[in-house]
This record gives sequence, C-alpha cells and structure tokens, in this order.
Amino acid sequence: MEKLNIEYLTRTNNELDRIFLKAAYDYAWIRSEDERTKTGANIARNGVIRAKGANHFMPGTENVADRSSPEKKHLYIIHAEKDAIANGKRNKVAFALSTMYMPWIPCVSCYNAVIESGIKKMVVHRDLIERTPERWIKNLNETLEMARDKFQIVMYEGKIGNGTKSLFNGEEWNP
Repeated sequence: MEKLNIEYLTRTNNELDRIFLKAAYDYAWIRSEDERTKTGANIARNGVIRAKGANHFMPGTENVADRSSPEKKHLYIIHAEKDAIANGKRNKVAFALSTMYMPWIPCVSCYNAVIESGIKKMVVHRDLIERTPERWIKNLNETLEMARDKFQIVMYEGKIGNGTKSLFNGEEWNP
C-alpha cells in the first residue's frame, strides 16, 4: 500500500497552531454538510482568524444519497479550503503572509487555490493525516511533491482535545 510522503514536513506542537486547528475542526462540525467527512479550514494572520470555510454542497445542490457517495461527492462538494478563500474574498480579506489551518493535506486543486490566493503557509494535523483513505493517497502525494521546497507545510503533532469532535470517512472521533 502506498503511503503519504510526509517525512519532510516540519513538525510542531505550538499552542497557537493547536487552537487554530481546533477552530477548523469545530467550524467543520457545525457547518459541514458532508455526512461522511466534515472538513474545515481557516485563514489567520497576526494571530487572528480572518476567514473560515467548511466542505459543503454547492448552493442549489441537494444532498442526496447518489451525490454524497464517496465516488461522486467530489463532483458536488466545495472543499473547505476553497470555501475559506471564497469567504475571505467576499469580505475583502488580504491573504498575503497568512497561514491556512486545515486538519488534512489539501487535494491538488485546493493546494493550487491556496498558492494562487497568496497564502504563505499551511498547518495540518498528523492525527487526521494518518487516517487518509487509500483512494486519496496519490492525489495528496502530488500536493506534497508540488509543495516540497516551494511552500511551507507544518504538521501539528498532538491531540487537539477540549471536546473537539470530527467525522472522517464515516467514523466519528476525537482529535
């Protein structure tokens, strides 16, 4: 089985990173419409969250069983990273020198949106990364390869705690 190539990522257990990751998990728990995987992201600069996003169905799209299946939902769901960027743009947030906090490594499409937005750093969570389903490994390894030596991805190592809940691949857990 192929594994994620995370060995080059910088590790952290910084308390501010934990707090901002918790905010992403909590926002996803409340706002995500995905019944199998709730993903959130936020964009912060100078210690303040400037924009938030959660994965959700495109406006006007019903969440029906056929569309929410693992094979099809990527066609109908807006990812949390793109939602946070769009919400920030609507509110005229400048992303230069910002950090995006999202528990999972972004897919290639979301990574490209992050780069294009001007965000300079990402913080992800090791506990969620280790849960990556095999069907996503190739795509996320492409993101990691694109980012290598060009973009800073920091991996938080530790528990988020404080009653945080997550839903990933149909399984509820406490990060």
